[in-house]
Amino acid sequence: MIRRFPGGGWALRLVIFLGPIVALLAASPQGRTPPTWLVVVVGIFSFAFAVMPEHYVGNGALAIVVAWWTVEMEDGLPLSSIAAAAALLAAHLAGTLASYGPARLAPDAGAVLLWARRGVLVSINSDDAEEATHLNQEAAKTIKFGGLSRDEALKLVTLNPAIQLGIDKRVGSIDAEGIW
Repeated sequence: MIRRFPGGGWALRLVIFLGPIVALLAASPQGRTPPTWLVVVVGIFSFAFAVMPEHYVGNGALAIVVAWWTVEMEDGLPLSSIAAAAALLAAHLAGTLASYGPARLAPDAGAVLLWARRGVLVSINSDDAEEATHLNQEAAKTIKFGGLSRDEALKLVTLNPAIQLGIDKRVGSIDAEGIW
């Protein structure tokens, strides 16, 4: 079964997988190539990290690479260590985004307002019953602090969520025919 990821999900998984391997091989130009078995082990850990970014196995992939660099480079770090560190950092950040990304992490409010102004279908909603009673206040904040019009702000809590759920023909707005 192939997991369904959002468009950027596959790119994140690729960065997660390749990051530790690239970091391990970054010393090769200086003649310090890691043994093949170590590249395979890091590849296995990296694959597991890419499939399950929220699992601690990702720490294993990163730790193996750091340990190899520590043991191998006893006479000082070459310039390629910067590339290795960047690759490890990219893999770690991609893993964090993949495991705690947009589905579980609220995006920056400024970015959301920018998206709304550029025509992205943005909505304000909540799965908390108490917070759902205050959505009007959240919409008001987009007017006061974000510069949205009243109509745009109202759509954030009415029509836009209905469109996203595919129920906009029945709920989300009042048209002339819907008033009795």
